[in-house]
Amino acid sequence: MRRFALLLPFLFLFSGLCSVLRAGENTQSPQSGYDPIIIGTGLKTAVYSQMMQTPFKMAPELMVEYNGVTTGGIDNMMALLHRQIDAGLMQADVIEYMKRTEPMITKKIRSLVALHTNNILIFALRGGLSVEKNFLQRQTIYVRNLRDLAGRPVAAFNDNASVTARVINERLGLNMKIYEVTSKEEGFRKLREGNVYAFFVTGGKYIPWVEQEVDANTITLANTNPEDIQKLGQPYSSGKSAYRKFGVPVNVVAVRNELVCWDFTSKKRSEQLLEIRNFLKRNLTTIQETRGSSPSWQEVDQKTIDEVSWQKYQPGR
Repeated sequence: MRRFALLLPFLFLFSGLCSVLRAGENTQSPQSGYDPIIIGTGLKTAVYSQMMQTPFKMAPELMVEYNGVTTGGIDNMMALLHRQIDAGLMQADVIEYMKRTEPMITKKIRSLVALHTNNILIFALRGGLSVEKNFLQRQTIYVRNLRDLAGRPVAAFNDNASVTARVINERLGLNMKIYEVTSKEEGFRKLREGNVYAFFVTGGKYIPWVEQEVDANTITLANTNPEDIQKLGQPYSSGKSAYRKFGVPVNVVAVRNELVCWDFTSKKRSEQLLEIRNFLKRNLTTIQETRGSSPSWQEVDQKTIDEVSWQKYQPGR
């Protein structure tokens, strides 16, 4: 009897431990409801990656991870088509351009939400480009307008700008020769050396390095006629450059970025994606007001977030 009395505290302790373990079996952590969903963003220093950091830190239960290994729009789409990621950010014209050669895009890629807008900037030499007119004479070609580039070589920075330049080229029949470059330094070097007449760059409404690094004494921005922008049609719209250093703002082609996903049909995955969409809509103001969030969130509102240009993700339909 005395031995049993000595064992009683240990029995109570063991009983309590078993109760805790049983309770743990029935209590699911907020993150265990969903499998991780991987969003392709591009390089960690780029806008896409910076945009995704703030919202999903606020909602760990959504199990969103973002992949900073891809290089951007086209790479995100290819990773999505090869099922290396579950969703990705890209310009709407990347979807339109790639669907010609990738029929799976029409069948299996859907748009979750629309995000910020990218502007297409066309840099040219302020003093014009001196070219040979004939054996004895030279002439200076000034690029003040997109139309001045008809039949001429141009450079485009990365795959987003390259896609946009190619679509503009086709839809307006400009017959430009487009060379993709992998760095802005290479693009401006080709421009200054006279190898190209213009340098196409895409980015948010305000690109810090444009303000900080581009010499406005030698470089200017070319205008795009509003009627040409209208002629381009969807998914393009009209925008304005935001750089006072270049003087009077010019008209630019604009295109919206979208978060697209695989057309998942399983119940759990569908719920997760719809909850991601609803979370972004419900918490948009909080995301915008969070210290350190990407300035690109300021361009998104409750109306535009639903204005996707591609087929909307609607499971069960």
